[in-house]
Amino acid sequence: MSDYLALAIHREGTTDYRFLGPLLLRAAEEICSTARRSIQVSETLTELRTNKREPTEQLRVESAVQSQTSPDFVIFIHADGSGDWRQAYNNHVGPVASTLVDKLGFRREQIVGVVPVREMEAWALVCGDTIRKVFNTDLKDGQLGLSASSPAGVENITDPKKELNNAYNQVLGRRVVRRSSRRETAASFLAELGREVPIKKLRLVPSFQRFEDDLRKALVALGYLETR
Repeated sequence: MSDYLALAIHREGTTDYRFLGPLLLRAAEEICSTARRSIQVSETLTELRTNKREPTEQLRVESAVQSQTSPDFVIFIHADGSGDWRQAYNNHVGPVASTLVDKLGFRREQIVGVVPVREMEAWALVCGDTIRKVFNTDLKDGQLGLSASSPAGVENITDPKKELNNAYNQVLGRRVVRRSSRRETAASFLAELGREVPIKKLRLVPSFQRFEDDLRKALVALGYLETR
């Protein structure tokens, strides 16, 4: 008999789920694979779609959670750090977590922050080989305009979204992809990047380390994992 782990996400941007959905599932599966017993991780990451007509963030979170999930979930709360991950955590993750705990009966251990230092796209830039595979190109890192000299260096990129878009534009400009539509953008490949980016390399990025450490602690607190 396997234990079952259900996962949900309250994300910040409209395209963030494309990348974070497959990535966070993979991260949870890898951590759960270290458990002494079998843990079945949900095949999909439930997206908590907020109703923008609700006047406050608290009410939006309440309506999203009440309509789409139950108190059995581990919920990821995503916020881009915009250069100050602590402030983003305090201003966004903290209030959402408080709503889930105080208003909806969740345990604090069920809530895990996902806070890249600047933008989610920084994690997508961690591996040039993955970008080449997904964009179907043989351009080198320099030709793609990838500026990070190491995985941890992606946190120093001022505008990760722009750098990822510029990399894809370099591919389009050299006509080295076999894609059918020029209307595609880098955002069209975020789901594929989320499925392919190496977690081993992401573990060299401090913000991803924080996320994975917090997820592991949550799973220990909830009884899925044993204390190391």
